[in-house]
Amino acid sequence: MKTRTIKPFVWIMTFVFLVLAACSSGTPEPTDLPTETEPREPQETEEVEPSPMVVAPEETSSGAISSLDEAKNAVIQIEADGTFVNPDS
Repeated sequence: MKTRTIKPFVWIMTFVFLVLAACSSGTPEPTDLPTETEPREPQETEEVEPSPMVVAPEETSSGAISSLDEAKNAVIQIEADGTFVNPDS
C-alpha cells in the first residue's frame, strides 16, 4: 500500500527533474565587452531655437462632417446578390 502513495510523488519528481535538466542545459558562454582604445572627443551640440507654435488653419468647407446628426445622412447601405459560403463548414 505504501508504493501506491509514493508512486505519484516519484513521477512528479521525475518530471520536475527532466524539465529542470532541459531548461538549464545550453547556457551560452559570456562574451567580452569591447574595450575603447582611444578616448572620444566631446561632440559639439547645436543649439536649437524653439519653433513658434503652429496655429491650426481655419476650418474650410471640405465636405467633412462635424456632428453626429450629419453622420446619419452620410451612412449608406450596400446590398449584394448572391450566395454566402461559410468557410468553417
